[in-house]
Amino acid sequence: GYCLNGQKAWISNAGAARSYVVFAKTDPALRAAGVTAFLVSSDAAGLSVGEPMRKMGQRAIVCREVFLADVFVPDEDRLGGEGEGFVGLMRTFDISRIVLGAAAVGAARAAYEYARDYARTRVQFGRPVIEHQAVAFRLADMASRIEAARLVVLRAARAVDAGEDVTALA
Repeated sequence: GYCLNGQKAWISNAGAARSYVVFAKTDPALRAAGVTAFLVSSDAAGLSVGEPMRKMGQRAIVCREVFLADVFVPDEDRLGGEGEGFVGLMRTFDISRIVLGAAAVGAARAAYEYARDYARTRVQFGRPVIEHQAVAFRLADMASRIEAARLVVLRAARAVDAGEDVTALA
């Protein structure tokens, strides 16, 4: 088995999760090749979580610190082989980046729609500001950039569905 020690901040749903995937250095001399993944139960002796962290956004997801103090993990709770954790972590990041990209596109689209609707109703110099060329051009530029970002996210998501390597796209 393994004895894990350490801490990590900004863990989504810490305190609510029943288990955690923990990436730990099992051979620090090997750097990335010495990282191993483990499944650790939330009720494991020595595992504790901190208070909820204050955030400006995404408040629906609680983030906390997770502390590991001499947490014993049996061999059967190792995920993959020893030293294979970093590769799995990077694959997880590839998918996470696509999801975050989709969220950013959604937020940008909402901001654009708000600005567009406001420009349609706000009257300046006797006409809606959307009819002023400078405003219309800025809105058109926003719309085209959002669409370009949406298409990049879709391309990356389709590549994941097809089983392709998406590291460069993500």
